[in-house]
Amino acid sequence: MFITGLLLCIALAAAVFCAIQTVQDIQRFQQTRKLTLSGDVRTVRSWMTLPYIARNYHVPEIYLDEQLHISNPQDTRRASLYALAQRYNRPVDQVIHDVQQAIL
Repeated sequence: MFITGLLLCIALAAAVFCAIQTVQDIQRFQQTRKLTLSGDVRTVRSWMTLPYIARNYHVPEIYLDEQLHISNPQDTRRASLYALAQRYNRPVDQVIHDVQQAIL
């Protein structure tokens, strides 16, 4: 009986912890979405692709390709900013900064 009660308390604590984490993640997502919709470039991340950025920030994809000096955009269409940085031997932070400047 004691062990069952202890396991029940542990399960309840884990459920409360997960619920709190879920609520915090939802709040962070809503805040990031709000910033993105307002055009805040601080939300650009290394996992984003150029088509995703172009669509969300209302910037022509061709313009982003030009600003990043991408000669063959078809090869990099599905590549994240992180992959682009590796492909062109540039720091990821610099690629993100260049994209942010192009958006502005």
